[in-house]
Amino acid sequence: MNITDHNRVGILVGEEADLPWFVDSGFYSLLIRQGNRLGLDVYVITPSSSMSEGTGMIGYRYSAAAGTWSEETVPLPDLVYDRVFQKDARGLLRYRSSLVELRRKQDFILLGNGLAGKWKVYQALLREPGLRRLVPRTVRLQDASLLVSWFGSCSSAFLKPDSGTQGKGAIRIIKQEDSGLYYLEGRDFNNKPFAHKFHSVNDLVSWVRRFASRRYLLQPYLNLISRSGDVYDVRSLVQKNGEGRWTLTGMAVRRGSSGSVTANLHGGGSAEAAEPFLQEQFGTERGKEKCALLRSLSLLIAEHLEGHFGRLAELGIDFGVDQDGRIWLIEVNSKPGRSVFRLLCDEEARRNSLAYPMAYASYLLAQRGDHIWRNHRLRFPLRSQGTTGIKPSLTINE
Repeated sequence: MNITDHNRVGILVGEEADLPWFVDSGFYSLLIRQGNRLGLDVYVITPSSSMSEGTGMIGYRYSAAAGTWSEETVPLPDLVYDRVFQKDARGLLRYRSSLVELRRKQDFILLGNGLAGKWKVYQALLREPGLRRLVPRTVRLQDASLLVSWFGSCSSAFLKPDSGTQGKGAIRIIKQEDSGLYYLEGRDFNNKPFAHKFHSVNDLVSWVRRFASRRYLLQPYLNLISRSGDVYDVRSLVQKNGEGRWTLTGMAVRRGSSGSVTANLHGGGSAEAAEPFLQEQFGTERGKEKCALLRSLSLLIAEHLEGHFGRLAELGIDFGVDQDGRIWLIEVNSKPGRSVFRLLCDEEARRNSLAYPMAYASYLLAQRGDHIWRNHRLRFPLRSQGTTGIKPSLTINE
């Protein structure tokens, strides 16, 4: 292998039983075409992709001309773009094992390092004075009995899994002071809505203890609703560009379906352009100011979290804006979806959301190639510069 040919990108995705072997194949075909335009050799791999004794593994290539996918042996990637969304413990183990096995055979750059759980992210954000006020009061729900003291001073609660995504497992609880009833609404882990009513806090605790078997976080329920009464949030997508710098790809409002606990699109929500929506809620000038502040905060959050957790490539940041105009940070996702921009028909944001990951991959690989080439020239005399198959020992990914 020539030391300047560090251009192979494997998009690591989760597996599905149905063809073409993995979900979101249309999205990945667009990524591949974008990468090809930049001179990258891009293909899809999965945690179950078997590796040969040599320098290859099973992968999936997309033919733009034919519009079809094919399974074939592909070279080991120089960069892995991680788009795996874990569903269970077995999948997590297989995913981690696949990265360890690949690392034994090939030194690669990992693009898409995941953040820690929500609790650790909140703790990191509290260390930045400029972000501290965005974070709602958050405690770990070590045991459901904590709700007894919580409702002694609060009339609402919002529970969400520490490692949850797409609004699954989220619960809203409202205490009616006059009747003493507790009204609970949420979505199960298959994203199906449910609702319950409890006559006592002890009945509520018993139910939550059975449902919330995994680690949960407890927050006050923020009244993040529009003038029309729909729950909504603002999704901001920030990504590294081809110069390795953070840039705001786009922002959009996600409006929840009627009666929904969250505004997540997987729960039946819809998308709207952010600035016109916020202008409608807060007036023209104030709406513009809110958008400008959200843009600045998005970049500040990305830079701060990267400084705390290590190199990141992209973040989906969800903000809430209450009826008084106060901005709240709801969640940060290191493997964001892009459907919100597709639903908006925001062509520029859609193009950039595809272009930036591949442009950043190209940037990292070019840096690595330059580093290896310089290191190669330093370590070996001129008469050895044509030698192939030599891989200097570098700690590039740390």
